[in-house]
Amino acid sequence: MRANPLVCVEVDEVVSSQQWMSVVAFGRYEELPDEPEWQGVRASALKVLQQTGMWWEPAYVKTILGGAPRPLVPVFYRIHLNQITGHCATPDPAPLDRRRSVLASDKAGWLDWLLRRIRGERRR
Repeated sequence: MRANPLVCVEVDEVVSSQQWMSVVAFGRYEELPDEPEWQGVRASALKVLQQTGMWWEPAYVKTILGGAPRPLVPVFYRIHLNQITGHCATPDPAPLDRRRSVLASDKAGWLDWLLRRIRGERRR
């Protein structure tokens, strides 16, 4: 991403083969370096990440090389969004405004939260 900062991120929420939502966001990668002027932004990102147990696990890379432990050094970054698109499906032909509420169950509410946050940020 440092060499080519044009990125996309896909987030999927699957309740069943008949009930799912998929969002793809396109944007530009920006690394948040470990420098004094970025400490506040990095601390905020870490606080949000730590609200989810094992937040580091999906990006975890084996830290043993040749038998010697290697320290984990997190890379903090953000994506400046240019475009967001997505699709969803429901088991019944529900109107579009109802589809989101069908998928926003207690277990799946994180994607609805993300979509609301993105829409709020785009209005500013």
